[in-house]
Amino acid sequence: MRAEIKRLVGEVSLGIVLYDVLLLILAAVLRMKSDVFWGLIAGGLAAILLFVHMAMTSERTLDLKAEEPARKRATMNAMLRLLLMLLLML
Repeated sequence: MRAEIKRLVGEVSLGIVLYDVLLLILAAVLRMKSDVFWGLIAGGLAAILLFVHMAMTSERTLDLKAEEPARKRATMNAMLRLLLMLLLML
């Protein structure tokens, strides 16, 4: 991955973690069930993993010179991410 993309992925991941920690603290103050904590942790991890996949896919797609293969690759990877999100939610 390019340095600028690595930096961006790191910054977004840090933002997700900080937001998740804030929500975990709020959930603790409100005395929510442990399922909420596990859901927040799983959701944060899923968001980071899906964002990393999107960044890698975007970089590889931009490296392709032809438009049609780039469109096919981007579409296929987007569908894969949607399928993964659906499976995680179920």
